[in-house]
Amino acid sequence: MAQPQLENGYIRLANDIHEQIMVSYFTERQYRILEFIIRLSYGCQKKEAYIPKQSEFEMVGVGAGHIKNQLDLLIRDKVITREGDLYSINKDYDQWRVSRAKPYDPAKLTDLVRINLKKSYLIGNERLPKGEAEVTEKGTSSTLYKKHIKNNIKKDDDPSKFLTGKYGHLVQH
Repeated sequence: MAQPQLENGYIRLANDIHEQIMVSYFTERQYRILEFIIRLSYGCQKKEAYIPKQSEFEMVGVGAGHIKNQLDLLIRDKVITREGDLYSINKDYDQWRVSRAKPYDPAKLTDLVRINLKKSYLIGNERLPKGEAEVTEKGTSSTLYKKHIKNNIKKDDDPSKFLTGKYGHLVQH
């Protein structure tokens, strides 16, 4: 049984970039190439992926006869950049020349994210039960925050290490 753990590594990628990849029309080969570049760049805590041979893309299922063409298309469409053996995702997705899903509505997606964040809260390293926190426009109720700080934070922890996230959830910084 697979047992993935964050301690074994993770990809820290801005949600905005992930969302644009999610709603953009890429071929399966292009999507695999993007995921490969993301894994070898952001997955290694870097902005660029070092890929010495184009044949390396075969390991994600892009056949030898398609690699160069698909890379050229992604570069032409300003989705990726390449300097020698270094590949990176163009973070300015407004420059991408790819079609997006027509029903994509950033406001609706933001609402769905908010709804999902309200289901449970992560404060420090502890997940609070559903419904235990009250969400307001200014974030999670300060009473809950103070109660949590008092009951669950070690005496030598600094309460200022916590802040209200973009969607009203408490996060440790």
